[in-house]
Amino acid sequence: MINSNNKIDTILSAQCNSRRLLSVGNRNYILSIINQYSHLYSIPGFSSAFDSNSDVNKIASDLDMIDFETGYLQFFDYPLCKKFCEIYNAKKSFIKIQQRETIFLDIKNKDKLCILQNFKKGTKQKAKSETQGYQFVYSYTSDFFDLYSNLAFVKSFSSVYCYTKKNLLDLSKSKNIYFIGIKVNYELIAVSFFRKIDFFSNIRFDYLLSATKMGSSSKWIVKVLWEAIKFAIDLDCDIFNFGGGTKEKDSLHFFKLSFGSYQKKFYTCRLINRNANNADFYLESDILNNDFFPS
Repeated sequence: MINSNNKIDTILSAQCNSRRLLSVGNRNYILSIINQYSHLYSIPGFSSAFDSNSDVNKIASDLDMIDFETGYLQFFDYPLCKKFCEIYNAKKSFIKIQQRETIFLDIKNKDKLCILQNFKKGTKQKAKSETQGYQFVYSYTSDFFDLYSNLAFVKSFSSVYCYTKKNLLDLSKSKNIYFIGIKVNYELIAVSFFRKIDFFSNIRFDYLLSATKMGSSSKWIVKVLWEAIKFAIDLDCDIFNFGGGTKEKDSLHFFKLSFGSYQKKFYTCRLINRNANNADFYLESDILNNDFFPS
């Protein structure tokens, strides 16, 4: 079974008062207003993704109990995704399936040195570099909020990934959440949040949130991720989940592949609530094909 921890999911869905945490097919999803639509979407880190153990009839029935307009569901299992679509779609095209990739690294019973040797050359050099004047930090500091907020503003993060100072502090205090960062000359340069999660037969270490100082070398985030991988091995995790790129196969996607990791397919369902009063209007607007769904 999945151990999703409602406390963590609640924090990750609590960026503003308009957001609510709801159960869909025994997974937690967030309901919020995005681009003027009441939109249902997954928790960061893939804890909401459905797999072969899921009940598609329950997913569909749970959706019918929720007042929303658009939704974005995630599946690790294509036959399950297809079956859900067949059940939910009925006579109209309320759903668009897209194949995506997340980046996984198998670490179960793996030797740390062997994993490091499988890094691509440039990434390995950055992980091993002996730059002076830096230290790892493992306890949350409010400097992260300043670093993260500045990056979110400059990079125009989606509202899904914007958090208050209290959200991040609460997250840092949660069980199975790990905070790993680097300070250079006492200044926080790169830092990430990670989450240990039991996902059926696997114990996963999910890469949740990250921030780096603008203009800083990528070696710092490489060092943070390598430290996190070693942490995950010591915690007896099976898989390190890097997540994916911002867009399909972008530079971030390939950066994550440079750690000797591999692509894991998953499937997204963009959907229109089949019971929405204005469902026909949304179908005619071709919203499912918009790159910035929902928009």
